[in-house]
Amino acid sequence: MKVAITDKTLDPTEISSSVKNIEAGAVLTFLGTARKTSRGREVTYLEYDAYPEMAEKKMTVILNELKEKYNITDGAFIHRIGRVEVGENIVVIAVRAPHSNEAFDACRDAVKRLKSIVTIWKKRYGRMVMNGSATRASLMNRYSFRNSFRKFVKKNQLLKKGDKVLAAVSGGVDSTLMLHLLCDNIGKYGIELSVIHFNHQLRGKEAERDAKFVEKLTTELNIPFYIEKLNVKGEAKKLGTSIQDAGHILRRKKYADYVEKYKFNKIATAHHRDDQLETLLMRLIGGAGPVGMSGISIKDGYYIRPLLFCDRSEIEEYAKS
Repeated sequence: MKVAITDKTLDPTEISSSVKNIEAGAVLTFLGTARKTSRGREVTYLEYDAYPEMAEKKMTVILNELKEKYNITDGAFIHRIGRVEVGENIVVIAVRAPHSNEAFDACRDAVKRLKSIVTIWKKRYGRMVMNGSATRASLMNRYSFRNSFRKFVKKNQLLKKGDKVLAAVSGGVDSTLMLHLLCDNIGKYGIELSVIHFNHQLRGKEAERDAKFVEKLTTELNIPFYIEKLNVKGEAKKLGTSIQDAGHILRRKKYADYVEKYKFNKIATAHHRDDQLETLLMRLIGGAGPVGMSGISIKDGYYIRPLLFCDRSEIEEYAKS
């Protein structure tokens, strides 16, 4: 069994040959390639990033699962990182099995599991039309914003090598931006990133659309995705509290469950400076003392708030650019 994250060009013939054996009834090779168009936009090249040690560990888990489930006798699982040109191979999966059906099923399952549990960040680069919302100044603003994010994370030691991070993503601009910034730095910080989305069952079809949007986004980014439905109205009635407080209580319980079950050590939420100000005002109105006026913490146990360096208007400006 061979797994590898590499910046070298993938040779499918060589990889396939490495698992061949005269006793095998079937050797099947899957090639994932960089295509020319994506979502109606021309792609000039792709760029992949990952923390190799973590990714290879997950890929080994997948091959071991395939061995048990489909009786494969050998396999190779190789993924590119770095710049990948259109038409080049991104991933090569080769399996050896006694029968063809087992080999086909194993390759299909491997691709599905790759998208589900292996954290590999993908960026698409294509033709850009410079217009009023994409001027040189706006591009400089994007660079400045990303740089501010990295400095904030470093200064406050929010991320370190080996962290398992669960990002709370609602589908709104704040949390979506936070997810992109975290993805952009997976390789830099050596983190393992997953996403959780909460459906509070308060907005009907609109909430379902948000959930589908986040699920689609995480699929495109190759980020593991979790969704939880919360009975916020029932909890509010049970506790005799507000919908907002009930939602907060239920989310906290779920975060604790995920920390225990999946061993996440960081929960990232998309609070920004406007949320900080609102919290301080509400506590002031409520008669909070000096301790209560401390506002939202940048770090609080396993919770981190990597967007507290900016306000809502800066987030919207960055998103527009």
